[in-house]
Amino acid sequence: YPLHSGWRRAITKADCPRTGSLIDNREKRMTLNASSQAPEPTKPWYIMDPMSPGRMAWDIMGLCLICYDLLTIPFTVSFRPDESTFSDALNWLTLSFWSCDLCQNFFLTYYDQGVPVTSLTKIVKNYLKTWFLVDCLIVFPEWVMLFTAAVGIWQNDPRAGNVSQIARVVRFARVLRLLRLLKMKRLLNLVADMIESEYTFILFNLTQLFAFVIVMNHVIACGWYLCARLVTEHDADSLTWVNVARMENEGIGYLYSTALHWSLTQFTPASMDISARNQPERVMSIVVLLFAMLIFSSIIASITASMTALRNLRGDELRQFWLLRRYLRQRHVDKGLSTRIIKFLEHHVNNIAKLVQKEKIPVMGALSEALQNELTHHMHAPLLKGHIFFMWLNGKMPMVMHRLCRLVLKLQSFAEKEVAFSTNDEAKTMLFIKKGDFAYSIYSVEELDPPLRKGDWLCEAVLYTPWRHRGDLTAVVESEAIELVPDSFQQVMSIHPRPWNYAQKYAEKFVEMLATRPDVHDVIRDTCWYEETVATSDEDYVAPANEEPFMRSTTSDLLPPGRFPWLARTLAAGGRRRKGETSNESIVRSENSIRSGSSGGEARATSKAAGVGGILAVCNEESASALSCVGNASAHTALPDEAAEPAVTEAMKDKQNLSPSSPSQAAAMQQL
Repeated sequence: YPLHSGWRRAITKADCPRTGSLIDNREKRMTLNASSQAPEPTKPWYIMDPMSPGRMAWDIMGLCLICYDLLTIPFTVSFRPDESTFSDALNWLTLSFWSCDLCQNFFLTYYDQGVPVTSLTKIVKNYLKTWFLVDCLIVFPEWVMLFTAAVGIWQNDPRAGNVSQIARVVRFARVLRLLRLLKMKRLLNLVADMIESEYTFILFNLTQLFAFVIVMNHVIACGWYLCARLVTEHDADSLTWVNVARMENEGIGYLYSTALHWSLTQFTPASMDISARNQPERVMSIVVLLFAMLIFSSIIASITASMTALRNLRGDELRQFWLLRRYLRQRHVDKGLSTRIIKFLEHHVNNIAKLVQKEKIPVMGALSEALQNELTHHMHAPLLKGHIFFMWLNGKMPMVMHRLCRLVLKLQSFAEKEVAFSTNDEAKTMLFIKKGDFAYSIYSVEELDPPLRKGDWLCEAVLYTPWRHRGDLTAVVESEAIELVPDSFQQVMSIHPRPWNYAQKYAEKFVEMLATRPDVHDVIRDTCWYEETVATSDEDYVAPANEEPFMRSTTSDLLPPGRFPWLARTLAAGGRRRKGETSNESIVRSENSIRSGSSGGEARATSKAAGVGGILAVCNEESASALSCVGNASAHTALPDEAAEPAVTEAMKDKQNLSPSSPSQAAAMQQL
């Protein structure tokens, strides 16, 4: 079992200074933040989460009560129906519900720039500045009216005995409940977030549009009758659409249906025998017509678009499967194979339809690399951490694990009874079981016991050595697995010397284990061997003398590879130019000291002479000052990559603007 050629090379910071230093700095920041910040306090028991199931059920109930108020309040104000036990009970339920909701909002978590705030003081201040005034206008006036009426009746106050006046005031107070419509958009968004199917989401939007049209016509119908009633109350001899049509003695049901019919005719080409008979009714008719012309046309267009999308949602898919069946029939494909192909594609299409694909969300392209890594890590790391190698990598080198989850993993789907691989096939990827049921038989004879389950892995050897399968893997039902691509895995592990050394040592020991176990197959379940090997593989790493340990930045990170080899070597030594020493002498001594491995004061004594003094000898005054800044900055290890890179760039610009006046200057500049 020879190692792949890529695992035989050595990786140092010189091979990956830029990426490696970024990993170092991020790991260092994570470590410092974890050690310096106090643990977040636990949320008090009385603070409620707005996304908890109980609170979401409460919000949905509030949405239903808002819809009830939206229908009943305009009808009650306009037609003045007699009070009933049912309506009284619902009114008390609604008032009690919103009173409790007002109290709950003092203990409800809110989000500030995406971060949940659980401090009681901040929650109270935020609520007082936002929804408190609206909720008070909704709840308190009705309580005051009811309390005043109850006290007056109890004290036998004759002013409180006029029940009709009390009812009129209470009805007016209930109109303020319609302010809750300001919360309706948030509640509808909560309901929409629960929908998983695109088909259901289109139906939900279509239902919203139809409901909006119905409610809008309901409100206009109530307003149309209210206009006639107010005119009659002001002047009993005035003509209105009610007395012209001789409907004074008709019941509320007929009056309402007639007003609703008139309202619908204002939005359509239809007509009826009801029309405006006085100035207020004429003004209202004009306003409704203008509203219909400006608003209703866009609503109809939205409904049409939703219906078209609903009709075309599965049209392309049905046509594709129809063409597939024709293709298989025309080529006389066996019926059993045709059925398997169609079933697999149906399962694959259904999975794609259920899961929102990243390609359909262009806004996710704005995510930073760090957030993309964290997102993929959150989705895939729990599956990989069942393997001790990746569990250790996630705990000790989390930034590498984040990068691995984003760049190395691929999702693979398998149809029912599909053969994933067979004995002696060349292995291409390592597999992790994600979903479904797989059957593995060793050398096509012996069934694996215990059988594979979610989180198990197969073909790990392909990551480190050429490997041929030693069994058959078949999907019993529609299943999914996560693939690890060997080349991408090797590339990610080479971004820093520590993960490379860890993976390299582990690979060597894994190959040695394969050589000593002739009965090994694609599934390895030796937990003791894994624990011992993983722990010793990371302990073997020793940072070179000129290289800092993992999670600490180094001076060599300040210069990109290959661009300033001579300057990087001289600046890394550190020190000052000797007294009376020329620039050329200091350059030669710096090179000799570095080649001979001198350390301490001798190496440091040549840095400024070689890194700054030698440059001053061949550059003009302006470019020399720029390079001096680079030399002085690089002599200290505190500068990160982001601070050194601009200085080096400026130095390169100055270098390009130089005009050498002698061959020696040209040679020195070329060396620089």
